[in-house]
Amino acid sequence: MPPSLPPSLPSFLPPSACPCLPLLDSTLWYAHTWRVTCGIWVCRGVAIHGINYLRLENNFAYHVMGHTFFIEDGPENFNRLEHNLAIKTIPSMNLLNTDQTPAGFWIVSCANYIINNHAVASRRYGLWVRPEISATGTSVNTPGVHPINIPVLEFRGNQAHSNGKYGLRIFDIYEPNAPSVIRDLFVWRNGKVGWTGTVIGQIGFDGVVAVQNGQQVAEFRATRVTSWDVCFIRNALFVDYTGLPLAPSFSATEDGFDDFIEMGGPAGGILFPWNENAGGGMSVSNVTFVNFHLPCLRGCAHCGRGGSPFFGDGAFETRFEGMRFVNSTQRALFRHPNEAFFYDLDGSLTGSGVRENWLRSGTVKGSSFVGTSPLLPPDKCIPSSLSTTGTGGSVCTGLTFRRMWYHIQKPSTWVGKALCVRMPWTANINTCQNLQAECNCLPYLKKVWRGNVWLAADGYRYNVQQVSCTPCAVAEQHACVQREA
Repeated sequence: MPPSLPPSLPSFLPPSACPCLPLLDSTLWYAHTWRVTCGIWVCRGVAIHGINYLRLENNFAYHVMGHTFFIEDGPENFNRLEHNLAIKTIPSMNLLNTDQTPAGFWIVSCANYIINNHAVASRRYGLWVRPEISATGTSVNTPGVHPINIPVLEFRGNQAHSNGKYGLRIFDIYEPNAPSVIRDLFVWRNGKVGWTGTVIGQIGFDGVVAVQNGQQVAEFRATRVTSWDVCFIRNALFVDYTGLPLAPSFSATEDGFDDFIEMGGPAGGILFPWNENAGGGMSVSNVTFVNFHLPCLRGCAHCGRGGSPFFGDGAFETRFEGMRFVNSTQRALFRHPNEAFFYDLDGSLTGSGVRENWLRSGTVKGSSFVGTSPLLPPDKCIPSSLSTTGTGGSVCTGLTFRRMWYHIQKPSTWVGKALCVRMPWTANINTCQNLQAECNCLPYLKKVWRGNVWLAADGYRYNVQQVSCTPCAVAEQHACVQREA
């Protein structure tokens, strides 16, 4: 007979549940068409190795050390994980390295059914999608298995709340070889971010609800797509303040696990990625923001972070339509003028009301949110009250923009210099290069895309001069010494 539940466990297991023996690893090897329903309190909950067609349904796992529900190696296909509950997943220093930052659900291959599961109060992540380049672990020699490219079979209705860092994490590269969609995700009160993707390909998020997450709704580092219809956020609802009488909640959001912060402060919206390929990126449609005191949108999420591109990089495009903002007055944040280009397809983001058809071979260009800059045409761009933090944002109508990247390699004496960009309406003088709204000189960026980056409006002629000058104060007009070609 299995032992009775320890008194410290909650007593709300389903009637059919039976407690599994508290083994070190309740691993099921090469099972087919099994159905498992258990209550688990062990070091590792259920580890699935090389199994196909397993049905893992209506299970409850509490206070598990290391990843709780664990699809581990990569060749696992057509398993069905449905209506499982993981509560209080805690770190283990004696299993895999990743168990030190554990997840309620750890998934290497998305060729499985992940449906209506709940991940609650994990010390680090709720659900962690970790597609490897090839099969790992005991399946390492399995030929032709590349989880990094395996599309989502079905991933819907999952919930993650009160987890230490992320509700859902996709890390680090996931480029499925067919369009894939994660549906009806519900993430709330997670310590840092509702959900995140590091480098993603053709994967979309449909029907996400995110409520009162700690710092941001979502963030993404980079996209690797060549079109605008395969990487998206659609039909979503994001809420910051709820007005509910919630009890104080604390979360350890950093890797030390000992720096707890109180939840419930104002959170930001979505931090958007840069686009690694020309002709494609992330699109956002039919999304509602409610009760956000901080800006709802920001570009180049990882610019200025460690090994990522320098702060000052960016100028990548994201497309929007069907946007709604309820009690959320600051729609976009630009930390510097060239951080992002938010193209508004129907006027709902900028409030212009202009519906474009330019991308469908028409004659009407849409509106755009971009950072305020002296390089913007003054007859088509107006500073907006919907973006007043950071360096400020402007709404431009009837324009499209392109990311301009200037990188010179020879002569070596020119490498590392600022680049001053002039337009016909600007004064014939070079001003500061410290990324403020009044600066027309661009600093040299030393990481990833080395060189100088800015947003250029289509149809205009730019005069560029490479210069040698030192950064100046925000309000200072600094005449730089031109370097002759």
